[in-house]
Amino acid sequence: MNTLRIGLVSISDRASSGVYQDKGIPALEEWLARALTTPL
Repeated sequence: MNTLRIGLVSISDRASSGVYQDKGIPALEEWLARALTTPL
């Protein structure tokens, strides 16, 4: 069986400088875990 690797990338100047907490990647990880037939 072949392995599929999936990466998530988020770019935010304000989140990286600490203006606010980055919620984009955690939300994408949750969505991806629900969308996949076999969880990560």
